[in-house]
Amino acid sequence: MSHFSHLFKVSRAVFITITFIFVITWLSKSLKELGLGVILKKSSWDTDSYTPLTVNIDYVEENLLTLDQTDAQLITYTRIRHLTPPSQLPYALDGPLDNPSHFADNFSIWVSKFFHNKRNGIFIEAGAHKGENPSHSLMLELGLNWTGLLVECNPTLLPILKKRHRKAWIADVCLAPNQHPGINNFFNPTKWSATGKLETAMNKRSRNDKVMDEVRSIPLYTLIAAIGWKEIDYFALDVEGAEWEILQTIPFHLLTIKVNLPM
Repeated sequence: MSHFSHLFKVSRAVFITITFIFVITWLSKSLKELGLGVILKKSSWDTDSYTPLTVNIDYVEENLLTLDQTDAQLITYTRIRHLTPPSQLPYALDGPLDNPSHFADNFSIWVSKFFHNKRNGIFIEAGAHKGENPSHSLMLELGLNWTGLLVECNPTLLPILKKRHRKAWIADVCLAPNQHPGINNFFNPTKWSATGKLETAMNKRSRNDKVMDEVRSIPLYTLIAAIGWKEIDYFALDVEGAEWEILQTIPFHLLTIKVNLPM
């Protein structure tokens, strides 16, 4: 009886341990989904300048439109809700992977010459479209091993962009024309397309323009701080009229941008 009693105690201890691990795993996942104290861990794509932080998602969402772009809670929230890390999957492009020049445009050619074919650079492409033809950064990524941030809020184009499996972060928002997040009208004369525009104080829609949707806008600095970068080699800004307002939001004492090319 003592032998069976010992086996029963061991089995019970194993069962309790497994149950405890399961409950902790489930609880952690549930808390993350509910936004009740999310703690981010570093991944292989993180930089040393990013520090994981517990974020109160309810607080951020209730105060979203008033938080400054440098707010630590907002930065961590942005990383959780609006950033997709570089894909680890093989590219899914229409063009030939073994010929990066196929994806070149005048801007990426100029940038590669300006930096003397620098490798491992960092780009930002706002208005990333489908991520391929047109793209102002894909040649640099394929040919010179650059990475970066692709910003695209168009709900028609965004799923296509993500399916390309680019080796760059993707932000599913527009760049804010202010130093705090916003909710902005996205408009177009006819339908969702590459010529969709963000309505701002200086970029007004005409009577014939149709509002397609309301989109969330996040300041550029908030997005970059959420990744952990402090220096950008090349910024391609192609946002159909809101360029000047977006550039005015950038705190250049906190961030270095070597080349900025408004399209």
